[in-house]
Amino acid sequence: MKGLSKIMSVLLILAAFFGVYGGVTNIQDVSSCKAYWEDKGVEADENLTKLEDGIAQLGENEQAYVDGVGAVADGEAQLADGKQELAAGRAKLAAGEKTLADGKKTYQDGLKSLAAAEAAYGGPGVPTLKSAYDGVNNLMAAKGNLPASAAIVAGASGGQLTAADVTDIYNGVNQAMAAGYTKAQAEQIVAYNVVAKKGGSDAATVKAAYEGIATAMAQGATEDQAAYAVAYQMAAQQSGKDAAIVKAAHQGVAQAMAQGATEDQAVQQVAIALAAQQTGNDAAVIKAAYEGVAGAMAQGATEDQAVQQVAIALAAQQTGNDVATVQSAYSAVAQGVGAGLSADQAALQGSFAIVAQQGGSTAAEVKSAYEAVAQGVGAGLSADAAAKEAAYSVVAQKAGIPVATVKALCQGVDAAKAQISDTEQAYAYVASQTGVDAATVKAAYEGTATAQATLVAAYNGVETAKPQLLAAYNGVEGAKPQVKAAYEGVVGAMKDVKAAYEGVEGAVPQLKAAYEGVETAKPQVDTVYNNVAALNNGLTLDQAQAMAAASTGNDPATIKQAYEGYQTYVAGKKAVADAPAQLAAGEKELAKGRADLAAGEKKLADGEETLAEGKAKLAQYEDGEAQLIDGLNTLMASETYGNLKSIASRLGKNFNFMKANGKNVDLEKASEAAKAGRDFLADTEVAVTNELMPRAYSDIALLIASVLALIGGALGLTKKKKAAGVCGVLAAVAAAVGAYFVTTAGTTMSEVAGSTASSPMTAALILAGVAVVAGVVDFMVKKDA
Repeated sequence: MKGLSKIMSVLLILAAFFGVYGGVTNIQDVSSCKAYWEDKGVEADENLTKLEDGIAQLGENEQAYVDGVGAVADGEAQLADGKQELAAGRAKLAAGEKTLADGKKTYQDGLKSLAAAEAAYGGPGVPTLKSAYDGVNNLMAAKGNLPASAAIVAGASGGQLTAADVTDIYNGVNQAMAAGYTKAQAEQIVAYNVVAKKGGSDAATVKAAYEGIATAMAQGATEDQAAYAVAYQMAAQQSGKDAAIVKAAHQGVAQAMAQGATEDQAVQQVAIALAAQQTGNDAAVIKAAYEGVAGAMAQGATEDQAVQQVAIALAAQQTGNDVATVQSAYSAVAQGVGAGLSADQAALQGSFAIVAQQGGSTAAEVKSAYEAVAQGVGAGLSADAAAKEAAYSVVAQKAGIPVATVKALCQGVDAAKAQISDTEQAYAYVASQTGVDAATVKAAYEGTATAQATLVAAYNGVETAKPQLLAAYNGVEGAKPQVKAAYEGVVGAMKDVKAAYEGVEGAVPQLKAAYEGVETAKPQVDTVYNNVAALNNGLTLDQAQAMAAASTGNDPATIKQAYEGYQTYVAGKKAVADAPAQLAAGEKELAKGRADLAAGEKKLADGEETLAEGKAKLAQYEDGEAQLIDGLNTLMASETYGNLKSIASRLGKNFNFMKANGKNVDLEKASEAAKAGRDFLADTEVAVTNELMPRAYSDIALLIASVLALIGGALGLTKKKKAAGVCGVLAAVAAAVGAYFVTTAGTTMSEVAGSTASSPMTAALILAGVAVVAGVVDFMVKKDA
């Protein structure tokens, strides 16, 4: 455990350096973003001040300009009327002269044209020509009628779209463009809705899938690679795991399956490796523990029973004993512990049975012998001396004589043997001195020696067996939590790995379908929108003929020829019918033209004189107004950022700073636009502050966490484990605070400012994770010590 503490201390120091790097890098980036927006604010303020000054100056001169415009308008009106009447008079005069000159010829030519048209288009040809003619006219007649335009485009789709679908697409693109998007962006937004509607999902999901894949492909990934990258992120989001872990799990399972493993086998391989990595154990050990427990459970054992079996095998392997011996020893002690004894007491009880079995006696006899000797040893005697004292009692009880007598006889024999070499003579000598017969002395002495040997053997046997039993029990008990942790770690990891693999595999086809669906829908949306817009805005004759040709499968030249052919036929009939009236009208026009020509010449002379006087007064005002219009147009087109409402959106869709005449600036509206610009500038400053402050707070917390981690890592390399643990926990808390502030900060305004530093979230999470583990390990080392 101490070795693991040092390793975690080194990792904590490395994580602290990474935290310092992440914090310093992000501080520099925040400073750069702040400077960018400050410069942007100064520039915007200067431009708004110029605009406001221009509005004020123009307001001072507005009345003089209005008066001048009136004068110029009067002059231009007179001049225009004069020119118009003069031109009209000349035209009518020329037309009248031509009409009179060509009247008879026109009439004769009309008769010939009608005859030729009837010959060419009469009979069945006329309805065919009229059908083409009406079809083209109907397309042009859809101008300003959105339902009619949508119905035409829906009909041309061959049943793929309804008029409601077409209307939704057209209105959706217009709404997005009104919100400030370009046409291409607006069509892409609508494409998200089209694909979502077909697939039964929501547009936000389709957008996320499309943009994620598109971004990855723009960086050089294939579509499949991009789809997997996005799937890793989505699966990580859903499971709360890191995307790198999800990716590693998926790729590990996929690689194992590619080598012939089933999905379950592959998941187990990756889960074992992951559990080994997380616990710092060898994968082979984790695998053996997991397979041992799983195998035992498959044969009907409970999880605890299976863990115990594997722990016994592991303890046997570590001690060099056979499994049966360890099993027997563990069971003997466990039985006593289960009955309420301590492990030492249970090991002692178990040793009685083992020694009894080895010596051919009963456990009760061994217990009695052991306790007799142990009592003497507890009083300060050696085992032999204590056994001898106990032996006196054993012999006395068997012979039916007092203990003191047996002890005295044995001590007498020992004393006699020191003087007499022959043992039998020593017995006889003691008998003569004590008045006890020699046979009794001999029996007492030899019985005591035999009992002493038996007692010593029992005591020593128990003392030998007891630590062996206790070691076996403690070894198994120590291995059980390790085996259980290994098994349950692999089981938990298998669930995570399987979920990650199947989540990614399930998401990839859906992501690809969303991406490819949007790619297909975008040109379709563009075509639908363009066709509806063209119809609703009004087609030219050529455009209508081309659209009619496309919808009927004909060549545009054929449609054009049919359209013009019908016009020729109708015109021929009308020319013949209208010729007499045209001749009479021409005569009237000729007379009126002469009168109009004279009046027009007079008005023209008067208008030129009035106009010259007024134009000189307007030049200066109009120049300033033109500059103001440029400034207002620039203001209205100002780009927006993130969720900020653009200046144009603040003023409303129908806002116009020009007066109803379309020529002059409405100064009240211009002031309203300038105020909206001021509000937008203020909101921008608030948005920048709201985004950059949490980033700054996260940097402070991350740097504090890094300093605590450095201190904790340094202390962890010494014997101050408790202090190191405290620093580790504090560093984890500070890093978690930094990560929290990162989650509250946005990135929109930073990205606009050209942010180059990545979020310190990764550094904070890594530091927090390492700090927590290091702190726990240091506390455990302290506890062990």
